[in-house]
Amino acid sequence: MAFKEVMLSNNIMEVDAEKENYTLHEFSLYDPLSIDMKTACQNLLSEINQQNFSSSSVVTKGQYEILNSYIINDTNYEKKSTNKLLDCISDLLLNPSLTLIIANLFRPILIDLVSRWLLSNDNDTMEIDYVDYDVVSKVENVANAFSLLLPIKPQLLR
Repeated sequence: MAFKEVMLSNNIMEVDAEKENYTLHEFSLYDPLSIDMKTACQNLLSEINQQNFSSSSVVTKGQYEILNSYIINDTNYEKKSTNKLLDCISDLLLNPSLTLIIANLFRPILIDLVSRWLLSNDNDTMEIDYVDYDVVSKVENVANAFSLLLPIKPQLLR
């Protein structure tokens, strides 16, 4: 049998050339090691610029600089800086206007990004200016984000 592989939206698909059978392998869609962080960050910044979120209160100047800094220096990034980047993306995921955009761009690491909501008890990495950052607003933002994310990523319940 002659097989060839084609990429279809981050999924590897084997095509049996003789029978025209398609077998979709979803492992790359959920494999955290398959993500190209630089491209995902570039696409996120592009969306932010395209929808003028950077000029509004949706994205803070600090968050914008963290994303931009990673794109410029991705090869020299240290573990501490990578954690800061992932915390920043996790914080942006709580914004309803960016939730689905980020979920799509960072789908392989979405579970990690959501888990950071539970791990961040201190406000030193949280730069969310669009919210009065008290317990009630955080719970509301998390609940709202889950309402958008669970239909597309039910694995978040586990």
